[in-house]
Amino acid sequence: MRIGLLGLSGQDTKENLIVLEDYWNGSDAVYHAENKANKVFFCCDPDRSDEANKKKDTPDPRCDYLLVGKTDTSVRFIELKGVDKRESSKKCCSNTWEHGFHQLITTYHAYSICYESHDCFKMILCTSISREMSKGRIKNYKKYGYYKEIQNTLGTPPKVLYRDDIDAV
Repeated sequence: MRIGLLGLSGQDTKENLIVLEDYWNGSDAVYHAENKANKVFFCCDPDRSDEANKKKDTPDPRCDYLLVGKTDTSVRFIELKGVDKRESSKKCCSNTWEHGFHQLITTYHAYSICYESHDCFKMILCTSISREMSKGRIKNYKKYGYYKEIQNTLGTPPKVLYRDDIDAV
């Protein structure tokens, strides 16, 4: 990914444990990634970057984080979703998880000019609920149109990380 074309401010990280959170927005979902090889990543927040710059040059909705490999070709789109207290929280989607997949794919399309042919994309929806708790609450998310669009576009389904899950980068 050509980071310079993103037009987003961010920072480099090579921590052994990468932790991304969204507490400022009231979400208690957190992304954890184990970085055993100390790879270097550029981390930016498309959702808050426009607020800081007072511009709106990317479409809504946007995901919470982009984690772009500087020592590999990985690009991770990360959306953090807390417990869904309101089933229909967004007008464009029927529930919070569907909206999360919507945010991921919209961000992917918004930055398509920045991609290189060898980039390896991953879409990740993180939730604050445990895997056990999700069994009764989250049903049939694989049938959501945006979930299917991600799968069709990337050739691989988005990954769902529950409260205690740790990604490997």
